Amino acid sequence: TTTTNSVIPFDPMTMVVAAALISIDKKLDTLQEKAEEILQFLKLEKQSRQRGNLNMLAEIMEEYKRDCNNEKTCALRLVAVQDIKREAHQDILFYQEQIARKVQEQKAIHGMQKAQNLLDSVMNEFYEYQLASYLYAYTSFMEVMLQKSFEAAPAVAEKMTAHAKKYTEL
Repeated sequence: TTTTNSVIPFDPMTMVVAAALISIDKKLDTLQEKAEEILQFLKLEKQSRQRGNLNMLAEIMEEYKRDCNNEKTCALRLVAVQDIKREAHQDILFYQEQIARKVQEQKAIHGMQKAQNLLDSVMNEFYEYQLASYLYAYTSFMEVMLQKSFEAAPAVAEKMTAHAKKYTEL
């Protein structure tokens, strides 16, 4: 018997292209990780801002309890409350859109596992949406108190009912 050794032809261009593709793949993985880190940071920042606003409202309420007749303090705090209210309304709209988009992407659910995955993916948005709604309601009633325009309370209550209905529908 004779043994023959054969050498497979080596194409240097193929090797260079393969090395380049491996390098590009590693860079894309790194970019994907960085993008996920940035998204997590932005979510955490939005959540922290909402919780900070909630704490600020609690402080304003305590201050109002102690000194509700000081017109200057009420006027200054009204501006802060209105800023928080504006941010809360923006957050409500943001979370409504996020949840609706995720639900729209998952129109055809074919089983319990997919339904559970959809539920898990939107629950965090619902919690934040709920907090944004709470902040909006809290600021709306604080605005009435700080302006001492108590006759506007029924209209504010109607707005809160409308927001609650949208939340329930979503």
